[in-house]
Amino acid sequence: MDEEAQAARAQAVLQQLSPDQVVAIHHVVRQQLLADLHEEAVQVAREAVEQAWAPHREPLRQELRAEDDARLSTVTRERDEARNDRALAQQLLVSLLRQLLPGREPVYLFSLGVRELDAYRLNQVLAGYALRLRSRRTASERQVKARVGERAWERRSLFWLEPLPVGEGAVPELTRAAPEEPSGQGKGESMTTGWMWDYQVVELSGVPEEDEATLNPYGLIGYELVAVTPVAATGRLVAYLKRGTLPESEAEERA
Repeated sequence: MDEEAQAARAQAVLQQLSPDQVVAIHHVVRQQLLADLHEEAVQVAREAVEQAWAPHREPLRQELRAEDDARLSTVTRERDEARNDRALAQQLLVSLLRQLLPGREPVYLFSLGVRELDAYRLNQVLAGYALRLRSRRTASERQVKARVGERAWERRSLFWLEPLPVGEGAVPELTRAAPEEPSGQGKGESMTTGWMWDYQVVELSGVPEEDEATLNPYGLIGYELVAVTPVAATGRLVAYLKRGTLPESEAEERA
């Protein structure tokens, strides 16, 4: 009876509605049914795709994992190769420096073609080999522009290698600069202030090729030719050489 009453009541309501209202109600109901059907169709399609994709999911995951492993292996190999190349370059650099500066005797790198040198960075490399590069200024015009600090560049003449003292880092020391030239004095006069001069007398054979071979090693370590004179007693030639350096300590300078 309730269903019949509800149907009768709905029929009475429909009879009271205009045709346009009835069409509008039919349209709304139709749109709601279509939306419900669309949602059900989407759900069915999703389940079908999931079922079709399930057999391929794990192989694809393994393939992507293998690609990632291969890419990581390539990056690791390239990193190791770069480290090895850097280590080899550092070894070659240290070997070259040892050839240019074979002993503790200071050498004029200017005479070997060097015009600019990053000694600060080189000492960071040399520290790994328990070495350090030292340098000082001299009265010679053979000056090399050298980086001796993080932001410090100075003119240096003589360079040499020495063992790195235990407990010291890679940062090189900053040796004292040459005394400033007093106002009103010429270059030659100021050069004699604060410098220590070392002299050598070398006997020559008189044969140009032999004398050149004799004098070249002295030139590499900073000596300059002052004069060549004959010795009356023997008739042989002797060369007078000198080398100017700055004193490394206040005691040496006062001496």
